[in-house]
Amino acid sequence: MNYGAIKSPKDERDYKYSNVKRTVNAQLPSRFILDILPVRNQGKAGTCVGFATTVIQEADSMTKKEKEILSPLFHYAKCKAIDGIKTEGTTLRASMKALADSGICKEKLYPYRDTQDTINLKFPTITSVVSADAKSRKIIGYSQVNTKQEVKEAIFNENGVLAGIMVTESFVKPQNGCVGYLN
Repeated sequence: MNYGAIKSPKDERDYKYSNVKRTVNAQLPSRFILDILPVRNQGKAGTCVGFATTVIQEADSMTKKEKEILSPLFHYAKCKAIDGIKTEGTTLRASMKALADSGICKEKLYPYRDTQDTINLKFPTITSVVSADAKSRKIIGYSQVNTKQEVKEAIFNENGVLAGIMVTESFVKPQNGCVGYLN
């Protein structure tokens, strides 16, 4: 099964979170929990980056007292228009660039389809109505986190961090609800 995250190539132009974060040496609470959103199923298509980015934006909308279900397929289609990769899957950088360039629309305007067309990178037409809705959810920028402290600060300050992980057997068949352990 292809989950879809492809490692972004190094790019010295990437903004570093340490250079753009809101506070220096932020005093973080000892415990911080974001609202839990339901896990959605990408099916057989390698669209995990689209789903991950979508849930971060949904969490962010909840902090603004909105409850929008957003479209991972729209976002993934925009990523594929940017990344130049002819197979399924995309990079985290393409995801952030797509979010900054196009935003993300509501799921009801561009519903997810776990079909062979999605796997073959054939997407429904994006109408002007869909594009206009998405533009209302553009981000103003993005940066790269490089340390555990930066990850914590970004989650606390920005409501999420987009990250790729190595998928192991414990991800597919978790023991007691755990999918591995990170220090």
